[in-house]
Parts: sequence; structure tokens; C-alpha cells
Amino acid sequence: MGHKNKEDSAAYRKAYKAKNKLEFMFISGKIHASQSAHSRRRGHNPPEYDLEGLRAWMKDQPNLNTLLKDYEVSGGERDLAVSVDRINNGVGYNLSNIQLGTW
Repeated sequence: MGHKNKEDSAAYRKAYKAKNKLEFMFISGKIHASQSAHSRRRGHNPPEYDLEGLRAWMKDQPNLNTLLKDYEVSGGERDLAVSVDRINNGVGYNLSNIQLGTW
């Protein structure tokens, strides 16, 4: 499916970027809330970063866009959901102990 002209193409790109930004905001918020809940349930300290700190860290990860695109293309397949996991489970959530991946 092609676009008829540059204006249509530019409008599509703008809409696509806006949609991706909303998805990123939702996913990162969900991840941070989940980390906080898991920390409380385990009796650990909360993450050492706030939501904006997590979002900044995620944006710096070279594989973020690929992971988000793979998840979108899959139609939301759970195994391809973006995840931020602790590297060492004995240590809490801090920026030097997390990695970006999928479920």
C-alpha cells in the first residue's frame, strides 16, 4: 500500500511516530509500576530510579526500537513483550543492574 503524495507520507510518518511514543510511554510506565510492586512484594527497596529515569535509560538502549517493532509486528505476542530485568536477582532495581530484553 503506497502513499499518494509527500503530504500523505509525511502525515503517516507523523502519526506513526505519535503512536510509537504513546506505546513507549505506556510500556515504560507499566514496567516501572511492575518493578515497584515486585520490590514491595519481595520486601526489597523500590527501584533506585523514577519513571523518567527509567525512560531515559530505556531510550539509551541500542536494541529498544528493534524490540518495540518486533513486539508490534507480532501483534502483541507475550514472548516478545519488552521487559527490563535485573541482571543479579540478589540486588534490587538500579540502573547498573538492569537489562532490556523480552519475556
